[in-house]
Amino acid sequence: MQLTPNLVIRGHVVEKRGPPRALRIEAEKMQRAAAIGKASGLFRVPELVGLDLEEGVLRMEYVRGLRGIRRVRLPTDRYLRAIEQAGEALCRIHRDLALPSEFRLSLPDELDHVGTGVCLHGDYSGENVCVVEREGKIQLVVIDWQTTPRIGIVATYGTRYFDIGWFIGNLFRKPVYKYLAGPAVEKAALSFLRGYMRNAPGRDHFCGLGEYLERLCDYRLENHEKGLFFLKRMLLSPGLGAWKTFARTLDARTLENA
Repeated sequence: MQLTPNLVIRGHVVEKRGPPRALRIEAEKMQRAAAIGKASGLFRVPELVGLDLEEGVLRMEYVRGLRGIRRVRLPTDRYLRAIEQAGEALCRIHRDLALPSEFRLSLPDELDHVGTGVCLHGDYSGENVCVVEREGKIQLVVIDWQTTPRIGIVATYGTRYFDIGWFIGNLFRKPVYKYLAGPAVEKAALSFLRGYMRNAPGRDHFCGLGEYLERLCDYRLENHEKGLFFLKRMLLSPGLGAWKTFARTLDARTLENA
């Protein structure tokens, strides 16, 4: 079964094709993150099956029943708890993920923020933070440890705000008919921050988060949204506007009460 041009399911294995160096970095991140997930009990990572650098193929476990957390249908309280756990999982990743110096590739300056550097997931979104239900229990599964292609480079190190903002922005960035349905996006974003900040460094480490989220939204608008056809831009507009409003109102008091 072919999922995308570079992803194919073969039995119990997913094959991912790409540039060998990017796949090598992703494999390294997967293995290290899997150990973090197992130790914390907060999430799991599909098992790495193999890496063929000559063919440019990474092989990993196929986890049946995965659904992106943004798309999953759960009662509001269970959904918000899962979102909160996604924040807590990201905090643990940022705290414990360490990469060899040869794999530490910096974010571009326009997406960075001084003094908040960590090793990044790189595409922490509502599509790559997934849930799988087993015997009535929800488990988080974090996939796709490769940098989002939307920034145009492989980056593994930079501000913690990037992964935080990418996830929050993904919550807001959806068509208006989906944005208006289900739990309030603002409440979900605050639940995510609550989970992240539970074991995060002191609140002073988050000075400028609101400004960064607004800057990230402007970056998406400038670099990704202009190329969309008119109707899709109009359908996304309310969510993107709400993203910027959320960022502008994310002051110290809001963070303290998250």
